[in-house]
Amino acid sequence: MTLENVFTVGKPASTEHPTFMGNYIGLVSEPDILEALELQAVRFREFAESIPAHQLHVVHAPYSWTIAEVLGHCTDTERVFSYRALRFAAGDKTPLPGFDENLYAAAFNYEACDLVDLLDEWGHLRRANTLFFSRLNPSQWLHIGTANDSACSVRALAYAMVGHLRHHASILQKRLGIVNRAII
Repeated sequence: MTLENVFTVGKPASTEHPTFMGNYIGLVSEPDILEALELQAVRFREFAESIPAHQLHVVHAPYSWTIAEVLGHCTDTERVFSYRALRFAAGDKTPLPGFDENLYAAAFNYEACDLVDLLDEWGHLRRANTLFFSRLNPSQWLHIGTANDSACSVRALAYAMVGHLRHHASILQKRLGIVNRAII
């Protein structure tokens, strides 16, 4: 299925997601979330490939994670959000737990990873997620499930993926003194 054959899902209402997620969703202005997911994959990789290798495992005060851990966190979050979207799109009403991003960042030894591996893992996951979202029917985008004791729609999760990555890319740019050339 090509992205051109998919309808525009529209931005989620504030009642479709937890409050914190609204911060991420608010960073997304593109009218077509599928196109935003796909384009962001290209732009983020281009940006991240410019990160100097000697900076990958450095903590820049006042932050507590290395750049590798931030990239790993972006992958972890994409994975969690996509699992939630899968369950909710299928109509699964089983409440899902939250997750502790600090526990995940500490658990997965991102210090052993190089930039290419981190970007490949995230890129493959994003491609799989874009393909998944592209085959949903219109009603599935509106399905709502519960995660971390909050209601959340499938479309809110897709928007949150884009916004979450955009949020962290902006922080990384500030850390590295890189001027934002394009919306990531």
